[in-house]
Amino acid sequence: MVSNKVDVRALSSVVEQYVASRKSTERPISMSDAVRALRSALPQCDASDRELVGLVAKSAITQGRN
Repeated sequence: MVSNKVDVRALSSVVEQYVASRKSTERPISMSDAVRALRSALPQCDASDRELVGLVAKSAITQGRN
């Protein structure tokens, strides 16, 4: 589960902003770039890479992305 060190709503907001910031809808979102960006934006987050990838994928699907 996502750590209690980072508010889940804050993490979700940052994930949604990241996905929305990827301008090209024709190219898939790089999960490794996403994880690096999220770790940079929220260094206190101790969620696993797998959890972050799951959140990014869920947000991308919700936003109609690849």
